[in-house]
This record gives sequence, C-alpha cells and structure tokens, in this order.
Amino acid sequence: MKSCFAAISDKYDRLSYSEKIFADYIVVSREEAVHSSIATLSAKLGIAQSTIVETTKKLGFDGWKEFKISLAAEHVNPLVSHWSQATLSSSAKDVVSDIINSNVSCIHEIEQNISQLLFDQVADLLLKAKSIVVYGIGTSNILAQETHDYFFRLGLPVYTYQNTHHQLLSVSLLDKSHLAILISQSGVNKDIIDLAKKIQARKCTTIGISNFLHTPFEKYCDFFLAPLSLPSIKHNNDFTLRLPILCIIEILYYVVASKMGLDYENVLSRTFQITKNSSV
Repeated sequence: MKSCFAAISDKYDRLSYSEKIFADYIVVSREEAVHSSIATLSAKLGIAQSTIVETTKKLGFDGWKEFKISLAAEHVNPLVSHWSQATLSSSAKDVVSDIINSNVSCIHEIEQNISQLLFDQVADLLLKAKSIVVYGIGTSNILAQETHDYFFRLGLPVYTYQNTHHQLLSVSLLDKSHLAILISQSGVNKDIIDLAKKIQARKCTTIGISNFLHTPFEKYCDFFLAPLSLPSIKHNNDFTLRLPILCIIEILYYVVASKMGLDYENVLSRTFQITKNSSV
C-alpha cells in the first residue's frame, strides 16, 4: 500500500500554497483526518473540496477515498512496529540473534544511504557554527543528550535542553550564525516537526538525524542523515531503534575530529589533564 507520508515528503515542494495547507494538516493531525469527511476538512482548512481531491491525486492516489484508506493503514504512527505474537513468543536465543542481526543490518545501511560528502558537509557546519543547539523530544531527547556529550568533548559550543519550555525559548535566540541539530527516531513526531518549523523561521540551518528516510520530518531539515528506507520488523521503531542514530553521531564526531587536526589532540590532552585525578 502507498504511504501518504512518503508521498507528502517526496512531493511537498511541488505543491501549491493551498495544497501545502492540506499536506501540513495531514502530517500533524493524521488521526483526526482519518475520522473526518472531506466536507469537514474543507471547512476546517478553508480550502475547497476539489483542492483536497486534486492534492491527493498529485500525491499519487485516485482521490480522497483511496488516500484516506492508506492514511488509516498508517494510523497513528506510520512506523508502527511489525512485532507479531509469534516474534514475542520466540525463544530467548532467537530474540538475541534477531536483534543483533537487525542492528548490524541497520548500521550497514548507513554506509549505503548516507554519503561521505554529506558527513563532510555537516562536519564543516559544526566547526563553523557560532553555537550548536541539539533538540530532541521524548525518548529522542536521550539521543540529544548523547549528541551534546560527543561534541562537548570536542570543545564545540554545543547546548541542549530537556525542558520543552527552555527549548522554545532557545529558538528565539537562534539566527543564521547558529546551527540546530534535531533528532527524531520515528520522523513523525508532531512536536519536533513544529519545533523545526519555528527554527527554520529564524533562518537557522537545521541538521536532521533520524532512523528513516521519506518521513514528514525530513522536509523541514536543510541537511538530513537517516539510513533506513523501511521500518525494521524486529524493533518497536518509535523508541527502541537507537543504534543507527548513535552510530551516525559517532561518525560525525570522528569526521569533525579529523578536520580539527592538532586541535583535536590538544582538546583530548586538556580534558585528560583536568579529569585524570577526579573521582567522578
């Protein structure tokens, strides 16, 4: 079955203003849309029913009916886990083997789907930025903290905030001299997409890191690093699949370090000297 969200991500730039109103609504209010009639959506969004129909056709569907069926199939999260009762009842040995092999396969996808050029471009941005702010919502905030830890150890001016209110306040301080890194494991989280929109309005360059390509999150990022074309069938994709993102972050750490040259050795030396006698 066609993916509504992949279609929106792929064709968003070719939509008209009114068509983007419909697409944006689907991204952030998909559950509500599934239970709405075309007449209700038309009145709510202030666009003609014919515009909604034409938008769904432009996205590759026969019309609103087919689009709504596909949307319902992706309901509430298009990256819902494929775990089955058979998988859950597998032996511990099978689970261990399956999860290890799945993670290894996901990490190999990084090399296939993220170019060295893209890693180089992002590393250059990290080195040039006046400051770097890392954002993550929910479980992705844990990965934001990991990202902060990596780049903080390189001596980069990096910050992150766990409190949602502080995240919003920090956006007001951003401009084109800053860099924002946004992390979303699933790529469909409404809050991180809303945050990305606010950051773009500040003319701040955005780096998106996620597990999956072709999600709504991707189109709100200036540079996007994600390795997987399809959800994993071995993980609860919205929160347990973290190793690919951690691997991307570590790769960026070493690409930045290689560009720092002797400065990298100096940073390591200073941090070692100041922490070597610490009991922490």
